[in-house]
Amino acid sequence: MIGLDAVRLITPAYCLTNLNKDSFSITYEKGGKSYYKYQQKIPFALTIIHNESRNRLTLDFTAKILLDNYPSLITTHTIRECLENINCMGICQLNIDSIMDTAIVEACDVTKDVCIPIHDIKELDKHLATRVKNNKKYTYKVDNNGISVVHNADRKKKTRLKIYDKAHEITLSKNNPFLTKIKDKEKVLDYFMDKYRVEVSIGTRATIREYFGLGKKAKTLLTVVLNSCENPILTLYDKFFYDTITVAKGKKKMAERCALLQKCNYNLQEVEASLREHMNPNDSISRLMRPYRELLAKQELDGLEILNIHDILEGAK
Repeated sequence: MIGLDAVRLITPAYCLTNLNKDSFSITYEKGGKSYYKYQQKIPFALTIIHNESRNRLTLDFTAKILLDNYPSLITTHTIRECLENINCMGICQLNIDSIMDTAIVEACDVTKDVCIPIHDIKELDKHLATRVKNNKKYTYKVDNNGISVVHNADRKKKTRLKIYDKAHEITLSKNNPFLTKIKDKEKVLDYFMDKYRVEVSIGTRATIREYFGLGKKAKTLLTVVLNSCENPILTLYDKFFYDTITVAKGKKKMAERCALLQKCNYNLQEVEASLREHMNPNDSISRLMRPYRELLAKQELDGLEILNIHDILEGAK
């Protein structure tokens, strides 16, 4: 089942009525036209833009709008609850049935919270850093916020894979306003104990069509997206990473590869740059790099249980 941590919906303007003008700001456009905007960041992110002249209503919110039901994410079972919670704020009235019939998904964060048998992100980094399929094509980054990977050539598609320690992130001070708002803080914290969040941010309709298996001209309807049987997280993970390690045989080649790794200070980006200087233009850099990734992974993972993240993501509900 598809679960979203964030979503941006586009619907006709008539899906919102009884707009409280004291809660909204007004912005004037060229030609004297205007639109109303409501925005808040705490205790959950919510943006509403009502533009009658363009017959357009934009709803942008996160799963924290579900409050105590936050761990359930935005799904086919909780989407109405999200919209009902907006109605309960007293700033406007949403026609939920009309939104369910007409809403288009313009952007979303597809999310899974999974248990991964590791101690921390640093350990996960040891497993994943050596499995990136192409360091020139994909940018792999690890920091205090977790691990992220983007496709350098497809930045316009605004697609990113991120993995981070949700049990740690939910306790950060930025989440205090949210935790104070909910009724059973301990229940929510207990749910996220030992969980890692795997998230794919999809920022365009064209990319939503691609990862949800829709036709090139198909509408990215909310109901279609939420009821999809596709697994965008697994699709993007498999695009970025190898998930098996089988160290190549052959002592001479092994020695040559070890020497190059040592010369490049065990930095795979430097290894790739060195190989590119001498490779045949018809060769595949992914194929040439794979033995080096596997060799480095073997050296780094000695004594550690080898993780198959693919299977974890495939089995997660």
